[in-house]
Amino acid sequence: MLNMADTDTQSDTDDLFHGGDSDVGDSASQRSTSTSPETNRKKSDVWKYFQKAGPKRVSCQLCSKQMAYHGGTTNLRDHLIRIHPKDYNLQHSSATSTSTTLDGFLSKSKCPPSRSRHITELITDMVARDLRPAAIVKGEGFCALLNYIEPGYKIPSDTHIASVIRQKHEVGKRAMMQRLKNENAFTAFTSDIWTSCANDAYISLTAHFIDSDWQLVSCVLGSSPFPGHHTGSHIYEKLKDITHAFGFQQHSQLVALVHDAASNMVLSGEILEERLECASVCCAAHRLQLCIEDGLSVSAISRAVGAAKKLVTHFRHSALASDALKKKQLDMGKPVMKLQQDCPTRWNSTFYMIRSLLENRWPVTAVLSDETITKRQYRYLYMIRSLLENRWPVTAVLSDETITKRQYRYLDLTSENWLLLEDLFKVLEPLEIATVVFSSESHISLSVVLPVVYSIISQLSSSDNTTESIAIRVFKEKVVAGMKTRWKLDEIDANLLLATATALDPRFKHLKFLTEVEQSKVKEYIIERAKYIQLHCATPEAVPCNEIPPQKKSKSALDILLGEEASELEINHSNNIETDLSLFYTEKVISRDSDPILWWQQNHTRFPILSQVAKYVLCVPATSTSSERLFSTAGLTVSKLRSCLKPDNVDALTFLHANYHYLKNVCN
Repeated sequence: MLNMADTDTQSDTDDLFHGGDSDVGDSASQRSTSTSPETNRKKSDVWKYFQKAGPKRVSCQLCSKQMAYHGGTTNLRDHLIRIHPKDYNLQHSSATSTSTTLDGFLSKSKCPPSRSRHITELITDMVARDLRPAAIVKGEGFCALLNYIEPGYKIPSDTHIASVIRQKHEVGKRAMMQRLKNENAFTAFTSDIWTSCANDAYISLTAHFIDSDWQLVSCVLGSSPFPGHHTGSHIYEKLKDITHAFGFQQHSQLVALVHDAASNMVLSGEILEERLECASVCCAAHRLQLCIEDGLSVSAISRAVGAAKKLVTHFRHSALASDALKKKQLDMGKPVMKLQQDCPTRWNSTFYMIRSLLENRWPVTAVLSDETITKRQYRYLYMIRSLLENRWPVTAVLSDETITKRQYRYLDLTSENWLLLEDLFKVLEPLEIATVVFSSESHISLSVVLPVVYSIISQLSSSDNTTESIAIRVFKEKVVAGMKTRWKLDEIDANLLLATATALDPRFKHLKFLTEVEQSKVKEYIIERAKYIQLHCATPEAVPCNEIPPQKKSKSALDILLGEEASELEINHSNNIETDLSLFYTEKVISRDSDPILWWQQNHTRFPILSQVAKYVLCVPATSTSSERLFSTAGLTVSKLRSCLKPDNVDALTFLHANYHYLKNVCN
């Protein structure tokens, strides 16, 4: 919880029934024991505490408060329960169970100010953490819950909750700025632009760095309103303003900006690289998506995928077909699952759609063959295509719009389509795995891009062309050509940052996929970056993380005569980048499932200069998915029911939500 809000919004509980609050007067021992004629006439036990004070008026003998009396005692009993619960003995009351409930509801004392502030903090944290509207405090159910749990707490208004959230946002930004200043780390960024359902444009910026404990850190700097034209220069100015607001004044701290392949984002990255020496890196996932889209444009594959989309759409829109599919899945012993729909902007959704169809081929077939579920024109279409061997007359019938309506023509999948989708699924599977690996935020990802790209090209190029269909063969050729072109694999200068990240990853450091000339250029770039860092950056003194520096061992007589042992020489700290680099390449390659960040954490004192270059390049993410995921969060924030949410409040909510776990610890 973020203990940042100071509010003085608490007061006594408002009267819920007749009467108002008043000071308690004499004690019960001072109460008069005499009864009035009105008391004798009435049987209710409340008349032990009230006496007639005039026409339609009675007076409380405990506090002398006068109250209206019109023949009923409900308001009198409520007064005793709320104001004098100790003096009014409920055991002798003839009240119903409703009165007992009112006792638990109204007899609570005023909520202490410290507890009230704590509850308000919890409410604002809930709004930010769960992306709830501030107006939740006006909901009847929410108010009933709070009144039951803490009757003495006065629920603040939604305006006050929004104000507290903005306060938290400002304090959170200051805390984030302080941490970034303390770390003074090399930082990479991702950015993207998004438009809400209210047609408001936002630009996001996330920061990624490796801290002093060698932990990979990702945080959101902002999801700022972005009105006006989204030109490259305008994007550059906006990104520069955000980075300066968070204290990134030194250009040497800025490593790279990762963005998608949109022309305006590419231009902004080029301007950033030219003016601030911050590298422009195109999102690896977007590049891979463009390559796969080239392959999916093959006519035979496009038709098969289109037929699959039509089939999935039928099951997604028909409740009858969807329910029947569930029943068939259970009858065939398969897990109940929905068919996945394809999304044009995410190529891997095509992969998931094909996978869901292949896993449910026979339940789908059974539903399409059932006349009670699928309309006659659907069923006949399926039966004709799946059973008749006379292909050309069937094709003629299906192509005749007077017989088969256009929208039903591709509802089912032919056996050829099923076989083609099976082959396509096998080809797409490693590409989908590559997309997931590239998009990882918990592990370094830039260093795996080139090894994976070269490996995929090798796999697609060396497959057996004699057993696969022409469509699959053309698909592979298009994907390979697209990868070679978009990654500019014949120009090592265009991939120096990626190659350097791979060279400093203990899993892939030997760069076997590059020529000797290209490997030499990468090593030269590492030495150049090391000298740049030594010249422009104040690197911290190399001290093992969370370790006590070893005590200096005294030399023995043999040490003086023979010199230090070889094992001790190897662990001496080097002050020369060439020595660091040579020693690093003599180390054994670690397994692929090992964490390279952990390796550097354990060995950075042995390579004090090279480790700084590793921090410089390994902090860069391979994709801009951090920003895209932020917009998924923002999309939940700016929903159709909250389209009037102010852009500044959207920024505050997404910032607090995305950075909640970090800000909670810092602010506490």
